Amino acid sequence: MAAASVQCFGITMVFFCLMVTGTVAEILPSILWNPENPLFKNLGGTARKVNAFDKLSIICPNLVEYPIKRSSSYSKDLLYENVFMVDKKGYDSCNASQGHSILICNDPVTYSYAIIVFQRITADINDPKFEQGKEYYFINTASGLHSSLTNKQGGHCNDGMKMKIYVCKGSSDPNCFEGNKVIHGGWSDWSECEDGLQTRQCNNPASANGGLACVGQDRRMCTTKAS
Repeated sequence: MAAASVQCFGITMVFFCLMVTGTVAEILPSILWNPENPLFKNLGGTARKVNAFDKLSIICPNLVEYPIKRSSSYSKDLLYENVFMVDKKGYDSCNASQGHSILICNDPVTYSYAIIVFQRITADINDPKFEQGKEYYFINTASGLHSSLTNKQGGHCNDGMKMKIYVCKGSSDPNCFEGNKVIHGGWSDWSECEDGLQTRQCNNPASANGGLACVGQDRRMCTTKAS
């Protein structure tokens, strides 16, 4: 069995916070930090919503477990990635020179990951801290090659491998009507036939938090003539 490497941010203090507030933390679906993950495209620049004290694991791409289906095997020489937490300017420009290193994926044969707890107070002053009602930004400035791990600019971030996270202020937060769940899109019913065409919308429900978009066409030919 391969060894596992883990980095944890704010784990100790979360139990104290839960006792004080009564909030129930959730373990969110893990994120495979790889440019082939459709999550980054599905988010499309929107923020992944989380609640205070939720826990999220970011998993390095590796040869131990690779859940994304592909037609050919993946070379371990292309599985070197990094994760930086940056400000809005760094997110927009794909620049982590002023960022905080969250995870370095430097061993594709080891199962490595970081656990982030979205809380305001941490036991370690160096751990990232998260305020409710604010957005936080994560980018990857590596290109998949080992030599790119120390890059602080560009990399896969230029191809869209970056992520916003918004910490909800509570269930009444208007920015979090879908909550912290990953929601896959569903089609509405077909519209009435008009001018030989029917349409439908991917809003039943609309995808959220990186969920998959609807599969299929949003319009089709039709006829109102009796057969």
